[in-house]
Amino acid sequence: MAISVNWVTGRIYIPKADTTYQGLNPFSQEIRELDIDALRLTLRDLEDDPNGGRPWPRTHNHETETLLAGITYVRKVIFLAPYYFEFDSGNYRVNLTAENNNLVDRLYYNGVTVVPANSAGGQVVETGTSGLTAAESAQLNNINTRSLYADKIIKNKKALEKRSGTWYLVIYDNDNSTEILQKELTDFADGSIDDLVAGTLAKELLNSV
Repeated sequence: MAISVNWVTGRIYIPKADTTYQGLNPFSQEIRELDIDALRLTLRDLEDDPNGGRPWPRTHNHETETLLAGITYVRKVIFLAPYYFEFDSGNYRVNLTAENNNLVDRLYYNGVTVVPANSAGGQVVETGTSGLTAAESAQLNNINTRSLYADKIIKNKKALEKRSGTWYLVIYDNDNSTEILQKELTDFADGSIDDLVAGTLAKELLNSV
């Protein structure tokens, strides 16, 4: 199933298969990636369909790269009301790449952790060559990413939250609002924990986390 828009309800559905697998984090959570530039082009095609989106309001505004005083600023995509995004439900993470955007502001939460990569400065910087091969550079970036992620897991804000009748361990990014990990707590039989009683938490966390 491909990315689709319900023009009546405003629901933009993104199947898990339309995101790119990147690997697993240290807690075995699946990490995937969504290219915002590719997403906006797909949405434009759907908007132009005479049998689909053409009569309806546009899904987003797009500002291309801008050159100001010799500095190139990155693209920006602003997703518009009444549209909202819904991913395939599940315990996985989707990193948004390519352009500054407000997708998380228009997100229907169903257990998927969606992480933007917006830049406050928003500059496009030309970099020199490092002498590394593409594979070596990718491996180094992966090591750095995992190291930063592990540091956040240790130091950042943590919370136990009950969602839809199930308890989760939630760890937040440096802004204390963006989730970087959502781990369902399970018992020794790998079943969901729907209630916590005295003396249970330590035992179940030892099994779950």
